[in-house]
Amino acid sequence: MQVYPINHICNTAVKDIIDIQKPLEKINGLHLLYYGKYYSDNTGFLFYTNKPYWIIRTSLNTPFQGTYKKSGMYPWSDFHSKSFIKIAEDFKIYNPVNVINPLSAGNGQEIFTFAFSDLNNPGVTFYLNNIELLNKFMAYFVKEAASLIEKAEKTKISVPAHFVGTDNEDPSYKELIGFLTKNFEVPIEYKQEASILHNLTKREIMCLCYYLMGKTAAEIANILGMSPKTASAHLYNARIKLKCKNRSELFQKAIETGLIHTHHIKIVD
Repeated sequence: MQVYPINHICNTAVKDIIDIQKPLEKINGLHLLYYGKYYSDNTGFLFYTNKPYWIIRTSLNTPFQGTYKKSGMYPWSDFHSKSFIKIAEDFKIYNPVNVINPLSAGNGQEIFTFAFSDLNNPGVTFYLNNIELLNKFMAYFVKEAASLIEKAEKTKISVPAHFVGTDNEDPSYKELIGFLTKNFEVPIEYKQEASILHNLTKREIMCLCYYLMGKTAAEIANILGMSPKTASAHLYNARIKLKCKNRSELFQKAIETGLIHTHHIKIVD
């Protein structure tokens, strides 16, 4: 589902948010995955730092962060299915937690989602043992991102009812992937002729999202339930349409389009 209109600040500020949160990355690849606010009138906004994952996640119709729980710290395992968490791990997102703070006006809550990009990380206990560090970072982030947050508050969206958290069922990983492949939507900004991605098919963009996060054609085929030959064909077609001679050029083109940032290339195996 398309979440934001074209050129919404939460889509265009990905690199800025990545740059602001960089001090965290020295700690086992700890990073800020999401930051946002959810208001009691069912409006809100959510910045993100991993666009390939964001594209996949929104096609799963996953509710906004902060709509599941009230104030506190919650590992994703408290409200997401194991299958959904496995999809996040396909994008090198490990042991995520939500830190939810009530807004001073009492009309909603502020959400920080932290995660690790390194499989060999300290785990959820790290957050519990480093609350002071997280509090200092959250204060730093809000100060550094003040102008972006102000713009987002002025352009917050109405959160659809099915994007509000409920008790989560536990579909199998295969069922979730099946839902994804059936309902995958190309972001509206990529459908515009001004975008160099507008000629790519749904399957080509989907495969590209996984490929840019370090998955091989064989791994993508296994995840999406297609043959390795088909996955390779989708990636090849994407590369040809983007006029890239090799993998390096493809990654460079992805950076130029804002589909991925050097932040992610560092963590690709």
